[in-house]
Amino acid sequence: MGISVNKEKCVGCGACYRSCPQGAITIDTVEGRKKASIDQSKCVYCGSCKSSCRFSAIDIDAQKKAFSNKEAYKGIWVYAEINNGKTDESAFELLTKARVLA
Repeated sequence: MGISVNKEKCVGCGACYRSCPQGAITIDTVEGRKKASIDQSKCVYCGSCKSSCRFSAIDIDAQKKAFSNKEAYKGIWVYAEINNGKTDESAFELLTKARVLA
């Protein structure tokens, strides 16, 4: 997986920053404008930031980074409730905990 912020679309509103359960997002000033940045080492690719962005400025590409040890995640299940096409926020917290448990 890979995750990136489209700096042209990002307005630095902070919605993604507030939604990130890992604290992987910072809001930095770039050329006098606020923009989001994602720390790849902290990100667990839960998608919380992408779903919270009203400007479609965050892209997640599942093809960029594959898990090298899928056996480490064996036996970990996370169920998420979806209402009106949106994942319940608690699911992102559970995904984070599942990764720690694995």
